[in-house]
Amino acid sequence: MASGAKSLGFKKEKSETSQHGKDILCYARQGDKKKLGLSLKAGRVDDVNYQAKNGCTPLHYAAVNGHLGCVKMLVEAKALHVPNKSGNSPLQWATKSKQHDIVQFLLSKFDDIDVLATNSFGKGCITDAFANGDVDCLTKLLSHHSVSEERLLGGENERKKLASLQEATHRFCFLPNKNKRNHNHKHDNKQKHPHQQQQQQQQMQEYENPHRKADGVGGSLNAVELFVDIREKAIVETDLNKIAGGAGDLAASDQTGLSIWGASVLLARWMMSGVFDGILKGARVKELGAGCGVSGISIARYLDCKEVVVSDVAEETISNLGHNVKINSKNFGDTKVSVECFDWGMVDTSKTNAQFDVVIGSDLVYDEDVVSCFVNAVKASLRKGGTFLYTTALHRAGRGALASCLVRGGSFKMISVSKAPDHLRANPLMLKTDEECDLILPDLRKTPFQLWHFERT
Repeated sequence: MASGAKSLGFKKEKSETSQHGKDILCYARQGDKKKLGLSLKAGRVDDVNYQAKNGCTPLHYAAVNGHLGCVKMLVEAKALHVPNKSGNSPLQWATKSKQHDIVQFLLSKFDDIDVLATNSFGKGCITDAFANGDVDCLTKLLSHHSVSEERLLGGENERKKLASLQEATHRFCFLPNKNKRNHNHKHDNKQKHPHQQQQQQQQMQEYENPHRKADGVGGSLNAVELFVDIREKAIVETDLNKIAGGAGDLAASDQTGLSIWGASVLLARWMMSGVFDGILKGARVKELGAGCGVSGISIARYLDCKEVVVSDVAEETISNLGHNVKINSKNFGDTKVSVECFDWGMVDTSKTNAQFDVVIGSDLVYDEDVVSCFVNAVKASLRKGGTFLYTTALHRAGRGALASCLVRGGSFKMISVSKAPDHLRANPLMLKTDEECDLILPDLRKTPFQLWHFERT
């Protein structure tokens, strides 16, 4: 549950048997101000805070659907700003659906609202606003008094408490390349009882079956050898420039790499779809702007690459990236994996010796100002004839400029640009429902993405 949040504390039978409460929730969801007003007058005082089975209140549904008039009526009727069972507040739902006016209204009406509160999956309003590329909303959130320097830089106990609330390790389960053995366990079958061998084969088949998620839960409980663990940290910076990052001096304080983004999951899935097996086998691979390292660590785990270098620049991101490499290192087999501090803005293309066969990246360009730096970084890393794989949100600022810069002057040849198919956007989290996946990776299934395949000429 979100930090500092209180439950409503209503008796179960009282909430579930209140028809007026159900009506209020229904009309708030629909945005029917007239019927909502009548139900508020006819019901009990606490009906305004009626909770559905998922813990959502009328304020949740009015906020997420953009019904500002209904939100105002509910607040006037003494609606409380409380989280649902997953820890999501009305403010977070309004942020996720880009309801700027409602975000502003809620911030102005609830003095005890906590902008830094996170849900049960470690996500908060700031993370969701950044995932949406919503600078206006980010500015509103970061201007709130709950995002104070004193709170973020408080005593040691406060810092430890804040850190514990704002980091989480997620277990990803991707479809492996059947040609790569499990290096840690490839000799185990010789010592196992036939029944154990059969059980292990059944577990592998269950995992490799693309229809294994009929129950809506990602991964297999028994496929314990086939996961990748990735830790992420919530973004709690008060300076918008330090969240958004960029190149040069801004890159060193960039906070975006502390969270897991849907584009990195999409890139990992795309590379493990079998399309690039011939390119990646025995290849030296470098990931730019690796962040938490989902893509690079996953292919090091599942594919027969010779070497994988995961790179970023911000100190805290590099530290977390090193942690994620370490906790997965026992499963890399013969693949050499390392972490590199690599600043695109400091690249001197005249003095570099591009040596990687494949360079990968996921949704790294948010502004046209960093396009040339990023392309120079790709050139400095990728040998001629090498492959550049990239995923990008369809409506990302700088996307068109990046494509133009890549092909300008004949440095790169476009092999393909395609829309990301739905099967690559499926829930990759072990033992998490699709609803939980949407909370942890809000952009994975909702944001339109493109898959880019270029060749260095």
